[in-house]
Amino acid sequence: MGKPITQSILESKRSATHCRYYSDNLEKLSAPVRVKTEAHKSFYQLEPLGTIFHIIPFNFPIWLVFKACIPSIALGNSIIMRPSDCNPLTGLAMEELFR
Repeated sequence: MGKPITQSILESKRSATHCRYYSDNLEKLSAPVRVKTEAHKSFYQLEPLGTIFHIIPFNFPIWLVFKACIPSIALGNSIIMRPSDCNPLTGLAMEELFR
């Protein structure tokens, strides 16, 4: 998209940190969480919803893919991602990376 290389490197590092967070904390994030209610035992738990469609804007083509898609994939969903028309090659690179 014409972004300076220094910004691209920072965007890639931020994306890697985001992936690491979900990798390190997935068990904790997907565990049941007790909720105090009048019932004997109440809790909520994050579960997969199915296929999630993500439309990615052009301004941070790598970071916004990871920010949206990694939590979805980590919790067991499949994704369909539509990259911006301004960044079709980034979308193809992300597809290759995810495969």
